Amino acid sequence: MITLTREQIENEPAGRTMDAWIAEYVMEWRHTSIGWITKDNIANIKTCYWKPSDDIAAFWMVIDKLDRKEWDIQIVSNTEEKGEEWSVSFYHYSETEALEYGSASAKTVPLTGCRARLLAMLEREA
Repeated sequence: MITLTREQIENEPAGRTMDAWIAEYVMEWRHTSIGWITKDNIANIKTCYWKPSDDIAAFWMVIDKLDRKEWDIQIVSNTEEKGEEWSVSFYHYSETEALEYGSASAKTVPLTGCRARLLAMLEREA
């Protein structure tokens, strides 16, 4: 269960705190004295370099975590509309419909995507 508010997610910049939220809530890792551990209790030594809110390659690991049978992502460049460079939305599919959960805009795809993914989780739980 996600314990963040919409305001926290929307206002958090790229960096250590956003990356920790993604590790905990999306990737389902837990933090220990030796670093992040997967839910299968496997130490992930690469996590000290894993920065999904700053690095597009790390952000794609977040996308890979999605169940592609139920979730889809839309990434749009919208420089002319809002002055922000990117918007990201997540869609959840059921047998009868597709619902948008989580949408965010920011200057980079990784930060925008991380915010949108956390918002999608928050909205889906509501």
